[in-house]
Amino acid sequence: MPRCLLKNRSRGFLFLTAFLALGLFASAEKVSAQAGTIAGAVTSAQGGQQLSAAQIFISDLDIGVLSQANGRYLLLNVPAGTHTVTVNRIGYRVEEATVTVASGGTVVQDFTLTEEALQLDEVIVTGTAGGQQRRAIGNAVASVNVADVAATSAVRQIEDVLVGRTPGVHLQPSTGAGGGSKIRIRGHSSVGLAGDPIIYIDGVRLNNNRRNVGRYSNQSGLADFDMNNVESIEILKGPAAATLYGTEASDGVIQIVTKRGQTGAPVFEFGTELGANYWPDWEGYNRSTWTPNPNAGCTVATAPCTDVSQLTNFDPADHNRSLGYAYPWQDGLIQRYNAAVRGGTDIIRYSFSVARTDEQGIVHWNSDERNSVAANIGVTPNEKVSIQLSGQYAQGVYHPPEFWWGGVYGWGSRSTSYYRTDGSIATCGGTVTATCPGGGYELRGWRNGGVERWDLDRYNNFTRSKRSTWSLQATVNPYEWLTSRVTVGLDQLNDWEERFISREGISFFHGSNGREGDMMIQQRDHPVWTLDWGTNATTRLMDDQLGSTTSIGAQYYTKSQYETFAHGEEFAIRALSTVSAAAQREGGQTFLENSTLGLYVQQQFDWQNRIFVTAAVRGDDNSAFGTNYEAAVYPKFSATWVLSEEDFWNFDFLDQFRLRSAWGKAGKQPDIFAATQLFFPQTGPGGASILTPDPSAANVAGTIGNPDLGPEVGQEIEIGFDASMFEGRVATSFTYYSRVTKDAIIPKTVPPSLWAPENNEPSSPVQFVNVGQTSNWGTEMTLNIQAITEGPARLDIDVAFTTQNNRIDDMGGIERIQEGRSRAHFEGYPIAVASDKRVMSADFVSGDRGSVTNIMCDGGTGTQITKSDGTKYGADFGGALVPCADAPRLVWGRTDPSRLLNVTPTFTILDDWRVSANFDAMWGHWMAHDYATARYTSHPTSKAVWLQDDPLAMGYIATTRNGFGFSKAGFLKLREISLGYNFPQSMADMIGASSANIRVGARNVARLWLQDEWAGDDRLKYNEPVSDPEIGRSVYNFAGEDGGGWPPIPQWTVRFGVTF
Repeated sequence: MPRCLLKNRSRGFLFLTAFLALGLFASAEKVSAQAGTIAGAVTSAQGGQQLSAAQIFISDLDIGVLSQANGRYLLLNVPAGTHTVTVNRIGYRVEEATVTVASGGTVVQDFTLTEEALQLDEVIVTGTAGGQQRRAIGNAVASVNVADVAATSAVRQIEDVLVGRTPGVHLQPSTGAGGGSKIRIRGHSSVGLAGDPIIYIDGVRLNNNRRNVGRYSNQSGLADFDMNNVESIEILKGPAAATLYGTEASDGVIQIVTKRGQTGAPVFEFGTELGANYWPDWEGYNRSTWTPNPNAGCTVATAPCTDVSQLTNFDPADHNRSLGYAYPWQDGLIQRYNAAVRGGTDIIRYSFSVARTDEQGIVHWNSDERNSVAANIGVTPNEKVSIQLSGQYAQGVYHPPEFWWGGVYGWGSRSTSYYRTDGSIATCGGTVTATCPGGGYELRGWRNGGVERWDLDRYNNFTRSKRSTWSLQATVNPYEWLTSRVTVGLDQLNDWEERFISREGISFFHGSNGREGDMMIQQRDHPVWTLDWGTNATTRLMDDQLGSTTSIGAQYYTKSQYETFAHGEEFAIRALSTVSAAAQREGGQTFLENSTLGLYVQQQFDWQNRIFVTAAVRGDDNSAFGTNYEAAVYPKFSATWVLSEEDFWNFDFLDQFRLRSAWGKAGKQPDIFAATQLFFPQTGPGGASILTPDPSAANVAGTIGNPDLGPEVGQEIEIGFDASMFEGRVATSFTYYSRVTKDAIIPKTVPPSLWAPENNEPSSPVQFVNVGQTSNWGTEMTLNIQAITEGPARLDIDVAFTTQNNRIDDMGGIERIQEGRSRAHFEGYPIAVASDKRVMSADFVSGDRGSVTNIMCDGGTGTQITKSDGTKYGADFGGALVPCADAPRLVWGRTDPSRLLNVTPTFTILDDWRVSANFDAMWGHWMAHDYATARYTSHPTSKAVWLQDDPLAMGYIATTRNGFGFSKAGFLKLREISLGYNFPQSMADMIGASSANIRVGARNVARLWLQDEWAGDDRLKYNEPVSDPEIGRSVYNFAGEDGGGWPPIPQWTVRFGVTF
C-alpha cells in the first residue's frame, strides 16, 4: 500500500476519534446538565452519632454509596426527577425518603436511623472465626454501643458503660480518682476463687487483675484504655455462653472491640472534657466524733458519762479548718482530652488516636494521670485476604486515696485528743517545726495525725504503669465456603509501685513506720501472650434450605509475673528516703507462670436461616492442674428458633419473636500453686542450705499440694426469648438460667498425721481439694420502649432487671469457713453471708449504766453446724437464749444483691437536644459497716460508748463488734444525669467542622432511698448513720464489708466534641 494512502487513513482515523470524543463529551455535558446531586448525613437516633458504612441507594437507578466515617454521603449524577432514597445499615431500621432532584442542583437529605429492636443479623464475637449472627446464638449476649452511651451519659471510663445497663452484670463502683471496679456476672459462684470474667480486646486476652495499691485501694486494668477509642462491648454470660473459651471462662467473657478506619476521606475527631470530683454534704458521709467535756470525769473503762450534756460533738475536718489547718476535702479537677483521625481506601483503612486523663481526687494525695496512643490498620489486598493490626500503649501514675475515709475520718478519729489536759482545745501541730505545749505534737481530734500527715513529702504511695497491647489478625477466605483466622497478640503490663513514709520521730504519723521511716519498692512485669486459630466451613444444601457451619480452632495462652521488691526501714534522719539508706533492709524476687492450651470443634445446622442447632466440645489443659488430672472437657449445646419468620406466624403486634436455649460447661482454674507442694529455703545443720515445706503459705497457696486438683466446672442451662412489638416500638428479652458449679475448690485443714509442726510452725496448714458444689439461678429481663415517637420530642425508656441467687450445696464436710471479719460460708446458705453473734439481752452490773453481765445471745435454729463437742446448732435467727460465750455465729443475710433494677429515660427534643438520666437500684442483701463498729470498740468515738446506758449495746461491746454494723443494703440512686446538644450544621460550618456537640453531665448524683438509714441492730438505743451501701474493700473477693473503703464520690463534667 502506498505510504501516502496510509498517511491519509491515519489522519482520517485521528479525525474520527476526535469527533467521537467531542460527541461523547458533549453528551456527558448534556447528561450532567440534566442530573443533580443528593448529599446529607446519616446519624443515630439514640445518641446522635454519625454512622459510617450505611448504604444509601436508589434501587430503581441501581446507584448507591456508603456513608463515610463522619456519617456524610454524596450521590452524584442522579437524574432530575423524583426518586425514593433508601438507607440501610445492619442493626438499624431501613429508612426511606422521597427526594426531588432539580437539573444541576443539589438536594440535602439527612437520615436519622433508629436501632433495630432485636438486631438479629448483628455479628457477635463468639470465639469462632468470623463470629456468629445473633439469631444463631442460643444464649443471651449483651452488646453495648459505647459511642451511643457516651453521647448521652456522663461516663468516664469503660467500666462505667457497663454499670446497670446490662442485666446480670454487677459492678462495685470504683473509689476515688483512678479507682477500679469489681465486675461480677450473674453473681458469685465460687467459695475460694475470684469471680472476675476474662477480658479480650481485639481478640487478645488481657491481664485484668485489679492492681492493689496502698491499703484498700486498687485500679482496674481497663483504666489503661481510652473509652473514646472503643466501638462496642459484648458480654457472654456464664458457662453456656463461654464454653468455647474453656478454662477461666465460667464467670463470663467480655469482648472489647476498638474503633477501626472506614473507607473515605480522613475524618478528624477532637474532644475536651472538664469537670470536678466533689465531696457531697450527705448524711453519713460527714462523720462526727463524741468526746467528754473538760473536767467531766468520764472514762470508757470505769466512769461513763451520765448525761449527753457532758459530751462535745465535733467534725474533725470542720474543726481543723476552723483552726487554720488544711481541710481534707477539695474539688478535684478533671481533665480529659482525646483526638483521632480515621479514613482509608478500599485496600487500606486506618485509625489513630491519642488521649490524656488528668484527674484529681477529693483529697490532695489522690490523683490519676494517664496518656495513651492507639493505632488500628486494616489491609484488604484482595477479596480473599484481610489483615487487621491494632496496638495501644498507655502510661500513667496513680496515687490512691488510701484508707483515710474509713480508717481515719470514718472511724471518728480520736475523741480524747480534742482537749488538752488543762481543758483547753488542742490547736497545735501540723508541721515538723511546730512547738506545742509540753513539746511534741497535738492530734487536734485526729486519730493519728491530721491531713498534713498525708503530704507527699511525708507519705507518698504511687504506682507508675506502662502497658502495651498488640493484636495481629489475619483472615483468609480461599473459597466462599471457607474462612480461616489467626490472631497473635501480647498484653504487656509493667508496674512500679513505691511507698515512702518519712521519719517523723513520733508514732502518730503512720504508726511506728512513721516514727522511724519506711521505703518499699515493687516492680512487676505481667506479659500475656495469645495465639488463636479458627476455621469455619459453611455450605448450603437442599436448595439452600439447610445450612451447615463447621468450626474448629485452637488457643494457647500464657501469662507470667516477674516481681522484684526491696524494703527498708529506720532512717537515721528525716532527709533520707532510699532503701539503701535504711538501717534494716530486705529484698525478694518472685516468678509465676501459667499456660493454657485448648482445642474445640463446633457444628451448627440451620433450616432456612430460622432454626439453628449447635453442638460443640472443647478440651483444655492448664499448667495449674495437678499432675494426675487429665485435660478438662467442656461440651455445649444450643438451639434457637425465629418463629416470627415462619409462614404460620400471624401475630401482627409481634414484629419479631425468637426462642433460644443453651446448655454448656466451662471451667475456672485453681490458683497457680494450689496443686503444688511448696518449699522454702532454710539454714540447716552445719550452715548448709536446705529446703523444707513452707508453712507460711498454708493459707495462701495450698502448702501440702494436691496432684489430683483440677478446675471448678460450671454447668449451666438457660432458656429465654427475644421479642419486638408494635413496629419495633417495644422490645423485650427474658432469660432464665440455672447453674451448678461442681468440683468447687475448698481449702481443707490437713490432719496432724500428715503434718508434724516444729517450733512455731502452724499446726493446721490447708490443702485445696475439688469437693464443693454451689448453685446459681436467676432471671434477666430488658425492656426498651419508644414511648413517644411523633412530634418535636421523643422519649426512649430502657429498663434492665435482674434476679440472682446462689447457694453453697456442699463444702466437703466443712460446715463453716470464715471470710473476712464479718462474713462466712455455710453449707445450705448463700456465698459469703453476713455472719456473727446476735445479742438478745444483758443486765447492768450495777445502776443504769456501765459494764453488763448475764449477756445472752440467740442460740440459732436448725441443726446445720456441728460444734467441737459434737452438739448441733442452727445458723438462723429465732433460737433459744444461750450465754453469748457459747453462742454460734448466725446468718444475718446474704451480701450479694438479689435484685438489680436500672431505668434510663432519654428525651430527644428537636433532634438536637438530649436529656438523659440513669436510675440504679439494688436490694435483697446486707452490709457490714466496719467504720461504724470501730466507733464502739477500738476507737471509742460514739455516744453509746461514752454514755453506756444501753445494756444491749454494752452486751455487743463485750461480745462482738459486728452487731453495730449490719444493715440491709438496698438503695436507689440517681447514678447519672446529662444534657447534650448537637450544634446545627450552620454553626459547625463556621469553624469548618462537619459536626459539633456538647454534653453536661454528672455521676453519683443523689441517693434517693436507703433501705436502712442507720447501721446496726435496730433494737439499739443509738446507731451510726449509713454512709453508703456500695463501699467495699478492694482486697476482698466478696462484697458486703466496707472497712477502709470510700463511698462513691459525685462528679460533674462538661464535654465538647467536634468532627472535621
